[in-house]
Amino acid sequence: MRLGLAVVLAAFCASLALPASSSANAFGDNYLYTNDCSCTLHGTHSDIHLPDTDGTWIMTLNNFGIERVSAEFSNGVGAGLIQAGANISNHRTGDDCDYDSAGEVEGFVEHKAYPSGAYLCETYGTGLTGNHTFRVNRTDDCSTCWSGWVSGIRKPKVDVGFADATYVTAGGEVAVASPSAIVVKGTFGQVAADIPWERTAAIFPTTPTWTSIGSGAHCESDGVWRVQSAPSPFQSQYLPSNPGCVP
Repeated sequence: MRLGLAVVLAAFCASLALPASSSANAFGDNYLYTNDCSCTLHGTHSDIHLPDTDGTWIMTLNNFGIERVSAEFSNGVGAGLIQAGANISNHRTGDDCDYDSAGEVEGFVEHKAYPSGAYLCETYGTGLTGNHTFRVNRTDDCSTCWSGWVSGIRKPKVDVGFADATYVTAGGEVAVASPSAIVVKGTFGQVAADIPWERTAAIFPTTPTWTSIGSGAHCESDGVWRVQSAPSPFQSQYLPSNPGCVP
């Protein structure tokens, strides 16, 4: 993991299509810029129902797959991110979020500090199924500190080197090596009682006011994802046979 959406968004802004690749990471996301909402982005969250409805995510050898929410920063020179979600990997050499020979779904919080560019990750629990709340939020621990929440539980703060996010995302990512054998799916805000995909300007521990992310959001599928557009509920699924963004 994990490039964030910096490459994807740069390509989007240049109106270039991202080709599917057998050796690159593949993204399927909804995302929102600050100028889409004329707002300050200090956090985002969502309930994500996982894994797939058949009870498993399938991940072939030396691959990973994730479903998550993220807050990211890019200024054309460097980029930073913090993301929280669920991760499955299978002997993915060099994967900073570990690799699990059993192929179990784990919670994780990963960040990329700006401007150093170092990716650091912690995993939390194994065998995740069903509905879980994931969140990233700026905190008052320092001017550039953020935390991630896994299953609704706050994890230690990290210094990501940016105060305000440039954009927030919700969706998935895989390493592409054997597409036909990979199954990764997550549903964001699956039912009315779930937390939908939302944003906030609040800095933790201030009680946030959450705002639904709707018509201003963009949808990105780089050729190997089927992504339903925001607002919640929507689904992000690695599905090469039926790619693209759908209403």
